[in-house]
Amino acid sequence: MRDKTNDIVEKATTVFMQNGLHSVSMDHIASYCRISKKTLYEIFQSKEILVKTIVQKLILKTSKYIGLCPDISPNAIKEIENFSEHIISVLEILTPNFIRDLRKYYPGVYTMLIVFRDNSIIPYLESCLNRGIKEEIFRPDINKRNTGWLYCWQIQNALEGETSQAGTNKIIESTNDLFLHGILNLKGMKLLRMNKQNEYTEQKQKPGTG
Repeated sequence: MRDKTNDIVEKATTVFMQNGLHSVSMDHIASYCRISKKTLYEIFQSKEILVKTIVQKLILKTSKYIGLCPDISPNAIKEIENFSEHIISVLEILTPNFIRDLRKYYPGVYTMLIVFRDNSIIPYLESCLNRGIKEEIFRPDINKRNTGWLYCWQIQNALEGETSQAGTNKIIESTNDLFLHGILNLKGMKLLRMNKQNEYTEQKQKPGTG
């Protein structure tokens, strides 16, 4: 049963990403999953429950990642970069259409994302900023709470705007870049440039490149 549930969640996620939440019916999902509508309703009693399960899965995935991220990142700069890459991967699912439909038709599920932002993402960013300050690569004068809020506010506004998916992706990439550069001190900027140079050199040395 667990395998079938996971299969439905994965395939429904794909359909929602492509078409938005509101325009996709349970009939459509059952057809895409190649199961009967009866079977689908035995597992998910409503579309809202299915949508909630998808969002809960994303929240759990991100929660696990931010718990792991400090340990796999050699310094706070790399931690911010790793976190930004994870956010970009999550937002491949939480597209602007997905978020707009979620807010309009499933406000209770949308609230789950807001609560997770407030109780997990912003405290995590504060912790990462503290790490960078202790490593003396982030500006010591930044207001950690406000900086975390500003980052999340910019991402949320990009997702809830009327920009195309491609435009939203560019805005989020720019937001991540500006966020990182805005918190670095001189030592941090030098470390970032050194990291980029090392990454470039390693890429050039890979077989089939250069």
